[in-house]
Amino acid sequence: MRAARPIALLSSFVLLAPALAFAGHPPPWGLERATLELAVLCVKGEVDAVALKALPNRFQGKGRTATYARVSRSRLSVLELEPFTEQAERLEPDQRKAFTRAKDLLLLELGWPTSDTSALALAYSATAGVAEGCDGLVIDPMTLGLFTGARWKEERIRKAAPWPVKASAHFAIHAVSQDSGTLLLDTGGLSRFGLAELILAPVPRMHSGAAGTTLNILVQRLVEGLGPDGEGRLVVRLTDLKNPEMRKTQLASVLPNARREVTIELSPSPGTGDLHPDGWVLRFPALDCQGEGECLEMAIAGLFGSRDEVTAIQHDDKMLAASARARAALLPYRSKVEKGLPPDETLLVKGPFKYAGGTEWMWVEVHEWKGDVLRGALNSAPVHVTGVRSGSRVEVRQQDVFDYIYRFEDGTFFGNETGKLMAPELFRDAGGGRSRIVNQH
Repeated sequence: MRAARPIALLSSFVLLAPALAFAGHPPPWGLERATLELAVLCVKGEVDAVALKALPNRFQGKGRTATYARVSRSRLSVLELEPFTEQAERLEPDQRKAFTRAKDLLLLELGWPTSDTSALALAYSATAGVAEGCDGLVIDPMTLGLFTGARWKEERIRKAAPWPVKASAHFAIHAVSQDSGTLLLDTGGLSRFGLAELILAPVPRMHSGAAGTTLNILVQRLVEGLGPDGEGRLVVRLTDLKNPEMRKTQLASVLPNARREVTIELSPSPGTGDLHPDGWVLRFPALDCQGEGECLEMAIAGLFGSRDEVTAIQHDDKMLAASARARAALLPYRSKVEKGLPPDETLLVKGPFKYAGGTEWMWVEVHEWKGDVLRGALNSAPVHVTGVRSGSRVEVRQQDVFDYIYRFEDGTFFGNETGKLMAPELFRDAGGGRSRIVNQH
């Protein structure tokens, strides 16, 4: 199974129009049933037979179903993925030992009509009832989640009501590195809302957070009842969010120039590469853009707003010396780019872009490094240069690089030598040779 890393933990539906009724490819909205597959791994003893027999009673109701089966660990090969091993390290010794050595586990499958908005909380509670008798760990394979009983109650049961729930608390978004150097984001766990999984790609690494938030907002609106038109399009507006917590948070964070809406088109996945064959892909058809990266940047800017600062740089001796240090420090990163950067790390270089009146220096997110040419997505909004936009695919020659930034998931970074010279008050030492922008969390 491909390596993936979660980046976010993160009613009625409009039925699919006949024009989009692709054979064997269910729509991402309007499914008649929601389904949930969970596993219980016992830490002490075995699941009590009485608890198992009580499962249907704990989840009784019209149209609800609950079944269970004991399966071998190999049935859930997802348990061998890095996110699970990282979570297992945080368990108590006896829990960690049980997770590592368990050869089998109990698989629960629950289903209910999508119109039954109280069923999700009951499904979570019924699962907790099964796990209680053996101090069991609850495993959510689709979100790559491993829970103790206490954490299951806090993170799942408590957050499953009232409706409409904050959907991002119940599904995950996984980031997968692509051969192109960009990321693919896909969801895990939407079947509990009666939805098919969604896919967004390619995604520049510097915008994975905003892209993930866009996916969260789309899912929230689908859960709240929004559905696409006959062409698979829907307008997602921040002001239409029904969950009060999410609406308040999103509206408080947008920039003044945000339109607070975006038009999204959903189309069935071709199933090639890492694209899940049953997933649905996001596109942005209403935007005047060239290329998927550029379109995504414009969509994010429209939804949340954008800000890009222009700084005039005096290329004096100190600045040129800082630039030379940056070019020298950049060289070891070539092998990392060729191997493929981890999903949560990003390399940026500042390169020259000519226009009639001079040179505009802009940041480029590096996706490919071949010979002396670095290629990737423009990470700046041009002020003078024409023919390219933020997100456009561009290239910079190695000898023309003016500076670099190698950024980690926590916001710390190596590089930006010229930036530190221009505005040293904006930077602070983060230890280990890394820096952090002041007030960045």
